[in-house]
Amino acid sequence: EVNEQQNDLLMYISDVLSMEEVALREALAERVLQYAFFPVLLGSLGSEAADGGDASGLLVRPAAGPRDRLSPECALFLLHETFDIFRSTPALLNPLVAALLLQCPPADLVGGCWRPPPPCPATYQATTPDVS
Repeated sequence: EVNEQQNDLLMYISDVLSMEEVALREALAERVLQYAFFPVLLGSLGSEAADGGDASGLLVRPAAGPRDRLSPECALFLLHETFDIFRSTPALLNPLVAALLLQCPPADLVGGCWRPPPPCPATYQATTPDVS
C-alpha cells in the first residue's frame, strides 16, 4: 500500500509538472527538490565521513547526529521510480543528475543533500495524524 501511495504521489506531481504553466512547474520542482529529493532521497544515499576526513564528495557527508533518513535500498528504489516517472521533466531531473553524476557538483546541491529539510510552510496541513 505504501508503494502505491508514493507512486500515486509521484504521478500527481508529474501531471502538475507537465502542465503548460511555467511558473507553477518551476515553483513545484524547486520545492520538491528542496524539501524531499535533496535532503531525504539523495541525503540517504551517502555515508558519513570517518574520523572527520574529507567530505567534499556528494556521497560522503560530514559526520553528524542521526537525522531522518531512508534506508539506502529504499532511497535507490525511489530514485529509480523518480527517473522512470519524470523522464521528460528536466526541471526536476537535471538537478538530480547533476548532484549524482558531476565530479564536483555545485556547493548548493551538495549542501542541500546534507542539510535537514527546511521546516514545513505554515500553510502545510498533515493528512495523517502521525505526520507533522
